[in-house]
Amino acid sequence: VYDVKDSCLRATPFASPMNRECEKNWAFTHNKKGDLRIIYEWSPLTIATTNLITNTLDHLQTNTNVPTFFKDLRGSSNGCIYKDEVWFLCHLVHHRSPREYYHIMVVLDAETLTYKRHSILFKLKGESIEFSLSMVVEEERFLITYSCFDRTSFLLELPRGVEKLLF
Repeated sequence: VYDVKDSCLRATPFASPMNRECEKNWAFTHNKKGDLRIIYEWSPLTIATTNLITNTLDHLQTNTNVPTFFKDLRGSSNGCIYKDEVWFLCHLVHHRSPREYYHIMVVLDAETLTYKRHSILFKLKGESIEFSLSMVVEEERFLITYSCFDRTSFLLELPRGVEKLLF
């Protein structure tokens, strides 16, 4: 909650719905009706609603109709609604030294938030550690912000049509 009077953000963490010690890589989105949803994990595809009064994730809805390797997906971007779909940029990590990050686009149905399709794995710049936090899907382009080795900032603009090479 942003406190206008004190000009600061007041954060209260959500409790772990699975009692995990570490929670990360949640992806926020809205469904077609505009209801806030959180992708809690990608396999099984687990979608939660929020209870802002108790600061909990409620109503975990799961769907096992996703590719097996989604168990290793981590959320990067929040969902971007484009027409009747919600687009996400996710990543996989190959654990070696240094780690190797690979990106993937995942598309869900905007009404039901069920899995529709995913892209092939790809790199943004070719560095081993690339991390993205956002993707915007527009009529004419994709916009992706990312960093390499957590020390740089880039904005990548891709023309629409590139997805035909990725899907």
